[in-house]
Amino acid sequence: MPPEAYTSPAMLELELRELFAREWICVGRVEEVPQPGDYFTITVAGEPLLVVRADADTIRVLSNVCRHKWTRVASGKGRVRRFVCPYHAWTYDLDGRLVQTLYMEGSRGFDASRVALPEVRSGTWRGFIYVNIEGEAPPLEKHRAELDERVGDYHMESMTRMCGDEEVWATNWKLLFENFTDLYHVFHTHRHSIGKYSPMEHFELRSGGEAFSFSGSRALSDAIEESPFEPHHPELREEHRSYFSMIGVYPAQMLALAPDRVFYMCLIPEGVGHVRTKWGVASCDHAMPRRNAEVIEALYRRINAEDRMRLESAHSSLRSRFAETGRISCYETMNWEFTRYLARRLNGMASNGAGPSPARPGIRG
Repeated sequence: MPPEAYTSPAMLELELRELFAREWICVGRVEEVPQPGDYFTITVAGEPLLVVRADADTIRVLSNVCRHKWTRVASGKGRVRRFVCPYHAWTYDLDGRLVQTLYMEGSRGFDASRVALPEVRSGTWRGFIYVNIEGEAPPLEKHRAELDERVGDYHMESMTRMCGDEEVWATNWKLLFENFTDLYHVFHTHRHSIGKYSPMEHFELRSGGEAFSFSGSRALSDAIEESPFEPHHPELREEHRSYFSMIGVYPAQMLALAPDRVFYMCLIPEGVGHVRTKWGVASCDHAMPRRNAEVIEALYRRINAEDRMRLESAHSSLRSRFAETGRISCYETMNWEFTRYLARRLNGMASNGAGPSPARPGIRG
């Protein structure tokens, strides 16, 4: 894509409206709200949201805007029995219903029983929580069916989140998505972390699907010598027990899936030059020794730091008069597929397109 695609406010406005408001957007993991009353807040496409476990079996996503005077009902994360707006103390239960107000008796025609925080359409897939702001996307299960055929046997829903963080990087969200799904940068950018365990020649370049891009490698089985890829789910197919997949879930979730764990990122744009990345690692090993957990967390923090340095540098150069569209490598096939996805969604093109498709960049494997 041309540099302007990463710096244009008009482009970002279009992306927020057509992608982040209309697609399924990942906001985190179910383990972040394990008990009734557990909640966290997040903003998607400009909408302040409140993700809460209402009961043992139900996670709801509510508007985080008080129905009285628009104040954020909650902030950060925590555990509550009820949500009390910090402005006028309007109080809502975990389902979003208004259950208490003070000094509203003289308000003619006011009926508290008819007031509630609007609920946003949401769903879960393999342990991840998704929201659909406009509420018109295809059912989440249908949207993920093609990807599920490839990775369902890993059973990410049985994994437990062991670490994670939220950070704001000074780059465009698309650059970060492309970086995560770019095999070409691993050998050099990550030469001091995972690069030495993943020769470029071992990567398998595979086609993605309508809603995702996909590639993998069999070269990372010893990437963390102190913690081999075990235990894994007993239903994991034999061919996956030493396979490492890189997946871009459109529009803004990325998965690095190993037999025993998944490293994920959820992206929320905060302007053309900043992106909030919510990342984490979920593992099959629910009794992992503290030392191994610390080693794994340190590895992913190091990988993130290596990427962040390069991406913030790249974004700072996008307005250079010498910045222009470059030639991609065959190892950046997933970037090419992402660009095709953006073209379909933002240009209103049918997924099968009209006329001939451009040739795929020299894919091997």
